[in-house]
Amino acid sequence: MTFDTHNPIAPTLAGFHDSLGAGRSVVTDGVFAYYADSEQGVHVFNVSDVSNPVLLATFCTSGTVWDVALQEQYLYVAYANNGM
Repeated sequence: MTFDTHNPIAPTLAGFHDSLGAGRSVVTDGVFAYYADSEQGVHVFNVSDVSNPVLLATFCTSGTVWDVALQEQYLYVAYANNGM
């Protein structure tokens, strides 16, 4: 889900994309969003149009994805039981 926070007291829903798993975290560089989706892996979305996020790719992983972090061109993926 993407929310418009121009009015932080009353944010409004700006965009949505359904997920099969249990979302853990998301990080964005402004154009792409990387979504940690538990057992479903990591999903990459184009969020240049926040009202219509477009799923570009899914990376299946060997464990439960707990968190993601982005630094420059590297995406770091933390697993619940399998380290990084």
